[in-house]
Parts: sequence; C-alpha cells; structure tokens
Amino acid sequence: METRSQRRLRAPQQRTPEEHSGEEAGPSQLPRNGQSNTLQKKRLFTILLTVVASFIVGFSGACVARMGQEQQEQKVLLEQCLPEVVAAMNRLAQLRDQNAKMLQEHSEVVALLTDEISSLKKELQDMRDTVSTNSFKKSKQMLDWALKSTGATIDLQRSSKTYAWDGMWLCRLFWLLCTPNTPDTVLQPDVSLGNCWAFQGSQGQVVIRLPAKIQAAMVTIHHTSEMDSELGKFSSAPRDFTISGVDEETEAETLLGAFTYGVQKKPMQTFPLQKIPRAFQFIKIVIQSNWGNPEYTCIYRVQVHGRGTATSHWPEDMSSANKNKN
Repeated sequence: METRSQRRLRAPQQRTPEEHSGEEAGPSQLPRNGQSNTLQKKRLFTILLTVVASFIVGFSGACVARMGQEQQEQKVLLEQCLPEVVAAMNRLAQLRDQNAKMLQEHSEVVALLTDEISSLKKELQDMRDTVSTNSFKKSKQMLDWALKSTGATIDLQRSSKTYAWDGMWLCRLFWLLCTPNTPDTVLQPDVSLGNCWAFQGSQGQVVIRLPAKIQAAMVTIHHTSEMDSELGKFSSAPRDFTISGVDEETEAETLLGAFTYGVQKKPMQTFPLQKIPRAFQFIKIVIQSNWGNPEYTCIYRVQVHGRGTATSHWPEDMSSANKNKN
C-alpha cells in the first residue's frame, strides 16, 4: 500500500481526470461573473438615464405648456388693448396734424403781418421823406416874410425878455461891450454858433410883425448845426411849441399848429401850418419846453413862408432880399 507521503509526492504529477476537469473549469467561471456585473451596471445607468430624460422631458413640456399659456394670455390681452392703442395713436396723429396745421397757419399769418408792417413802415417813411422834401423845397421856393432886411420886426411888448447871463456885471464893471443878442436876431440869416436870441427858462414867446398880411403856410425853425449839437449845445434848443396868427385889431389868436423840434434831425426844420383862409401880419411862437437847459432857451432863426393877399403891401426889396437870404 502507498503511504501518505508517497501520495503527496505523486499528487502534482498525477491527477485524476476529475481533478483535471476541475482545474479547467475554474478559470472560465471568473469571466462570467465580471460580465454579469458590467451588464447590471449598464442596466442601472440606462434606467437612471431614462428617469432623468423623462423628468427633463416632462419639465420641458410643462414649461412649454406654461409659456404657451402665457403667450395665449398675452395675445388675448393684446387683442383687447390693441383697439384702444390704435385709437390713441390715431388721436395723437390727428392732434399732431392739427397742431402742425395751426402752426403753419400762424406762421403764415405772422409772416404776412410782418410783411405788411414792413410795407407800412416803408410807406410811412417814404411819406415822411416826401413831406419833408416837399416842405424843404417849398421853403426854398416860397418867400421868407420874417426877414429884418425886408421890414419884419419884433413886437417887444408881447415877447419874452432877453436872458441876461450871470457874467453880465463883469462887462459893466470893466466897461466891456458884451450886450446879449436882441430878439430881432431871429430875423437875420446868420445862424453861426452863439448868434441866437435867448430868453430865460424853458418857456417863452416871440411875436413877429411881418411886413405885410399873408396867408401863412409854413414856418422854419433853425438851431445850431449837428456838430455843435454833439458838443452839448442842443439842450437849449426849443422842443415843444405852438404857432398862432394874431389879429392886428382885436389881438385874438388863431392856432395854426403845435409842433416838436427834434434835435436828432437836421438843424433847419420846416413845419406845415393849418390851412386857414385868413391873412395875418403878426405871427406868435410860444415855446413850451426845451431839451433840458434849465437856465435859458435859444432861437437862432425863424422863417415864415406864405402868400400875400391882394391888399398886401409888398416891400420893394422883398424879392432881392429873399434871393440872398441864404
């Protein structure tokens, strides 16, 4: 009989067919178990992925449904509000068109009024220039009846007193010849600076006796030149004044006009008188104010223009005097 040790020695070398079949079956059994685990994991992942996909699909469907519902609600709301919005927009468009039309009309009216005002201003200026030019031409062409050389004089009793300046006493003290200009200075052609008749204050009058009765048409007032006015000499010029004809017998006065002498204009200014079918030999000029001098007012020259009547006694030297008066 074999001992136990002998069997141990023989065991690695000689094995029974059952043992050989057992050894061959062992290794093939291990791969089968690994594949089974992998399949299980894949199945589990597939199930999990399916669940997640189902959840995502369901959630997306709910969101899409909610969005569709909201869009439907917005559409309904828009359909309800759309007529009001369209009506409001139409109303705004109408108001805009009305405002634009009104603005256009107002602009046209303003432009028309501006053109009319400009035209009226131009016509008025042309009329003034025409009147001034005609008056100047007439004053040149018509005779000057207020010339001392042709017999015109000053009614001293009805005229203001001559202004005596403060330094007059020095002239008397040193026997100097510095007498002030007399009122008949206004009847002479010389209108150089300082050659004027002055009366005290801003109000006064002068009455001129003409050499004959005339129908007075215009009166010309002279002051100093424009250059002298720039030196501040215009404050003594007359400003507002009236001209009247005085009846020789009754001394009744007939107003022939009220005027204003403008220092910003030419120094010689002609004023047309009212047409009255009466002849006067006395012309009264009343100065109501001057251009700011509180002490005295100066008149350089007065010219009276008009036509004599059939009974007027014309001085013989009237024509020659008027030819050389300027």
